[in-house]
Parts: sequence; C-alpha cells; structure tokens
Amino acid sequence: MQKGVSQIILALLLLLISTSLVIALYLFSTGTIVELFPNQTQEQFQRSRACLSLEEINLTLGEMEMKNCGKVPLRNFLVFIDGSNLSTTYPEKLEPTESTTIGFSPLFGEHNFLAISDLAETALIKVVE
Repeated sequence: MQKGVSQIILALLLLLISTSLVIALYLFSTGTIVELFPNQTQEQFQRSRACLSLEEINLTLGEMEMKNCGKVPLRNFLVFIDGSNLSTTYPEKLEPTESTTIGFSPLFGEHNFLAISDLAETALIKVVE
C-alpha cells in the first residue's frame, strides 16, 4: 500500500497555489504601474483624446459651428470674441463628432475667436470679413 497525497488533494493544492500567485502578481503589478505613472490621471487621459473646433465662422450672419472633433464628450463651453465672453446658450454636452451652431451679433472687420470646454480648447482663430 502506497502512502502519499491523493490526486484530488494534489489538484486542490496546485489550484490554490496558482490562484494565490496570480493574485500576488496582480497586486504587485497594480502598485508598480501606479508608481511608474503617478501623474497619469483619468482627466489627463481624456484631455489627450479631446478636441474642439470652430468652423464656418460667418461674421456677416453672426453664426459659427462649434464641433467636438475628439473621442470623448465635452461640456461647459465658453466662446470668446476679441477676449470678451460671448453670452449665449451653449449645449449641455457635445458627443464625439457632434456639432452645434452658435449665434452672435453680426460683426465687421477683423476679429479673434476662441472656444473652450472642460477638456479641450481651440487655437485662437482670426477671421476677417
């Protein structure tokens, strides 16, 4: 008669050891990744995927198209014309590839436009008509 560990107990021990090793590796790697990239936050990741643009600015009609050209939703919009905040109603949110028309008083001459949101902003746009 042989004495030893039965195959069922051996299988359970191997399963327990491998599971504990996987858990230990996961906990170690999670802590290591956080230490390697401590400044990489969710907001920074979203900012890297965000894009906002002003298109088809028509000074005579007083209209422009604001478009989300990024891959994340944008909120909290402000548009500045020549450094002054444009008082108008903005959409609550723009999903990726969505756009909206923003109205303003008709203008003449040369003007600078800038739009910002919670995660993105446009470059300063100079328009002459």
